[in-house]
Amino acid sequence: MMHTLCSNVFNSSFVASFLLLPDMQPLDLENLFLFNQGTYNGLQAYKNSKTANVMFAYELARRLEGSKVTANAVCPGMYM
Repeated sequence: MMHTLCSNVFNSSFVASFLLLPDMQPLDLENLFLFNQGTYNGLQAYKNSKTANVMFAYELARRLEGSKVTANAVCPGMYM
């Protein structure tokens, strides 16, 4: 990918998950997959996965800085 003129990496996330699910717990990197007893919640797992997508996009963008490759985290449906 680095040999092309320019490239884009798009990572889909859902920004509204932070707004619509405010009562969910913050991201716990020690229990990311919610394996600890009594911590699994489907909505929390969804929110964690979307947060991980954004974190991945930020790290990829940092690593690709100065190249002709861009990394983006986008929300496919929530535009204001």
